[in-house]
Amino acid sequence: MKTQLKNEKQICEYYISEINRAIKESKSNSERALGGLLRSIKGTLVADITEALVRIAWVENGGKPDKIEFKQTRQILLVEKEYISRQKEPAVKELLLNNRDQGYGYSVDKHIFIDSKLVLAIECKAYTENAMLKRILFDFYLLKKSYPKMNCALVQLENMLGGDYGNGSKIQAGSISSHSLMAQFDFNLNIITLLEGDRKVDEPVHNLKYLKVLNPKLVRIAIDKIKLLLPNG
Repeated sequence: MKTQLKNEKQICEYYISEINRAIKESKSNSERALGGLLRSIKGTLVADITEALVRIAWVENGGKPDKIEFKQTRQILLVEKEYISRQKEPAVKELLLNNRDQGYGYSVDKHIFIDSKLVLAIECKAYTENAMLKRILFDFYLLKKSYPKMNCALVQLENMLGGDYGNGSKIQAGSISSHSLMAQFDFNLNIITLLEGDRKVDEPVHNLKYLKVLNPKLVRIAIDKIKLLLPNG
């Protein structure tokens, strides 16, 4: 996205333009790759909207636009020395010792830095199931080990977690299944849903028949929630 979205109206207009693009692609492309193309459009859409929400929230918190950065540097998870020491097989131990610096790279979709400090990390999804939430939570768990003071959020276009995450109000109680997963971690994951109502597998929003409109009220709710996750400028 080359042009920054600066208010609720522009965000809603961008949403509908990208959904219309997805609808156009769905009509003109009959190949099997269509599903991947549509997922890509929706994924980019949520990521772009999320970045706009954060920038607006930061400015409304009194922050200067040039103080906020979005970096996507992957963190490297190294093999713990204690893990290496307990290996019985010499070949395994040698492999780990010789390649420990390679580790495993991981990140979430948006890493937000203020004055070079990571203050907020956000995962962006077209929708989220609880099976996906398990992986998202573990990614945040790993990132929190390096940045324990950062806040964590999930921004989803549609809700598929159950509960009332898609009810369009300022406060959601959530779902028992999601809370059961989140309760296994010692940090809070703030869940923000952009469209009202739940996702239905056979009613995709890129189908004109099932098109959902992005309500400026929900955009404002999302901005206000993110403001609470950012420091004051």
